[in-house]
Amino acid sequence: MNSFHSTIRKLISAGLRSRGS
Repeated sequence: MNSFHSTIRKLISAGLRSRGS
């Protein structure tokens, strides 16, 4: 289930970067 968490973290990271936070 580590893959799931990894994907979520990547998505969050990408979202934050997209927002320019």
